[in-house]
Amino acid sequence: MNIRTITPADYPAVDQLIRDAFINSEQGYHQESELVTSIRELPNYDSSLEVIALQNHVIVGHGLLSGVNIITDIETIPGLVLAPIDVTPAAQRQGIGTQIMAELEERARQHHARYISILGQPDYYHRFDYVPAASTYNIYPPYSVPDDFFMIKPLTPGALDNISGTIQYSDAFTD
Repeated sequence: MNIRTITPADYPAVDQLIRDAFINSEQGYHQESELVTSIRELPNYDSSLEVIALQNHVIVGHGLLSGVNIITDIETIPGLVLAPIDVTPAAQRQGIGTQIMAELEERARQHHARYISILGQPDYYHRFDYVPAASTYNIYPPYSVPDDFFMIKPLTPGALDNISGTIQYSDAFTD
């Protein structure tokens, strides 16, 4: 398997992959492909934070990180949010998602990101050391979600120490 940065030529295949992955998931499809398109249209979109996984030259996985901020009483702390990560149904449970996560986290560190925030299935993301953001760090989502589903991971020791605030997503998440 090969993981590489996405190119515009990959967009149609990734759009279909996202739809297939989520339509066939327990949670169902909730416009994840449209979210990805909206993120790509943001002025601060960074294609180096969007990757695809290929097996035999076929795209079987995808992941995207984009900018997010923690808004505190005194400062704004930039970081990244994962949305989404997806693997084609036929290739799930083969470690592809794990490899995509590792690649995205490494790229986030290379970009000097302090943290990655995730809204997702706790059973999946806890194994990558993501923890409930509110109960662990006093960092809250901008809307009501169960504590276990809103997670965060500091990428360097102490990156979230003494920080309390609310995540602010880009406009792509509210369109």
